[in-house]
Amino acid sequence: MSIIRALKEVDNEMRPERNRLVHDVWIQNAEKFVRRTYKTILRKPQAFKLELLTKEEKEYTAQEVWDFQQRIKDMLLRIARLMHSSQGRALPPSLHGK
Repeated sequence: MSIIRALKEVDNEMRPERNRLVHDVWIQNAEKFVRRTYKTILRKPQAFKLELLTKEEKEYTAQEVWDFQQRIKDMLLRIARLMHSSQGRALPPSLHGK
């Protein structure tokens, strides 16, 4: 994977999800957590019938949030390794392992 490709993945895929996880409202619902985004959308689920939506909700488990945090950490390490290898430098001990 190239540095450019990794940065594009962060910008196009991880950043929007991270922003939703950080900035949206969270509600605890039994054993799940619900992320609520407030926004106004007009959509046509059926012909000639408009529907007004003012919020979007998505359920998450604690494990799903933890897994996303781990994806961010893994990507940071991958980018750091790519930067070091592209500069012909040895990896510092903190970037070895995993």
